[in-house]
Amino acid sequence: MGRRYQTEIRNDRGRQREYQGAYERDYNQHGTYIDGNTVRRYEAAPKPPPEKDPRQEQEERKARERKRLAKQAAKANQQRAMRMSPGYILFLSAAMVLTVAVCAVLLKMQADSRNHMDQIAALENQILELKTKNDAARNKIERSINLKQVRDIAINQMGMRYPTQDQIIYFEVDEDDYMNQYQDIPQG
Repeated sequence: MGRRYQTEIRNDRGRQREYQGAYERDYNQHGTYIDGNTVRRYEAAPKPPPEKDPRQEQEERKARERKRLAKQAAKANQQRAMRMSPGYILFLSAAMVLTVAVCAVLLKMQADSRNHMDQIAALENQILELKTKNDAARNKIERSINLKQVRDIAINQMGMRYPTQDQIIYFEVDEDDYMNQYQDIPQG
C-alpha cells in the first residue's frame, strides 16, 4: 500500500496552496511521484513574474492597440490595392490575348523556318546527287572515247588536216564570257 502525501505547489498567480493527493505507490524525497523505471527530474517551481506598474501596463495596452490598428489599416490598404477595376481587368485580358497571339505567330514562323531549312537541305542533297551522277557520266564518256582513234579516222578517212597559220584567227573575249577546258588540245 502506498502512503498519503501532501505537498505545496504554486498556482498560476504565484500564491502558495496546499494539494492533497490520493494514495500512490512511491514518492521520492522531494514529493514527486516515481512510477516504475520512469524517473522524472525534480524541478523547482517557476518564479512568479514581477508585478507590473499600472501605468506601464496601460502603455503596453495602448501600444498593442496601436499595433493592432496599424495591422488593420495595412490589411485594408492591401485589400484595396488588390481590388481590380473592370478597366484593369479588360487591359490585362487584352494584354494576355496579345501575348498569346504573338507567341502563336512566333511559333508558326519558327515552324515555317524549320520547314524551309528542311526543304533547302533536301534540295542540296539532290544537287549533290545530280553532280555525282553527272561526274560519273562524264568519266564514262571520257573513257569510252579513244582520241587517237578519232584523229586517225579524221585524218585518214575524212581527209581532215591540222590548220595552217593563216587559217588561225584570234579574237578578244569579254570578261563576262567564259570557257571551260577539260583537257589539252592534241597537237599533231
